[in-house]
Order: sequence, then structure tokens, then C-alpha cells
Amino acid sequence: MSRCPNEEMIVPYLQEELSASELAQMEEHIAGCVICEEQIAETKQLLDRMENAREEQLSHDLAP
Repeated sequence: MSRCPNEEMIVPYLQEELSASELAQMEEHIAGCVICEEQIAETKQLLDRMENAREEQLSHDLAP
């Protein structure tokens, strides 16, 4: 798969860490970049799985 120079911004984008101007630029870019659209979907799934695993571990650790 080809790479996009804006891929490094995907995690900060998903974690809402971009400034207002960076966010606007990224959203404009995503609208026309299939590579980033796919990477965002994949990265979001990964981050969601990681969060779910962390929550499961915490609930397991806190179980009596």
C-alpha cells in the first residue's frame, strides 16, 4: 500500500490532539485521500481494541 505524508497525523487526529488549524487541514485532506481514510478506519479499530483490552484488564484487576 502506498503511504501518505499525512499519515503521521492520524493518531493525533483520532485522539483530538490537533490544533484547530491542523484539524481543518487534516479534515480537508482526508476528504480527498483514500489512503488516509483507510488508515483512519484501521487505526481507530486498533485504538478501540486497545482501550477495550485495557478496560477488561482493569475490571479483572479490580474483581474480588
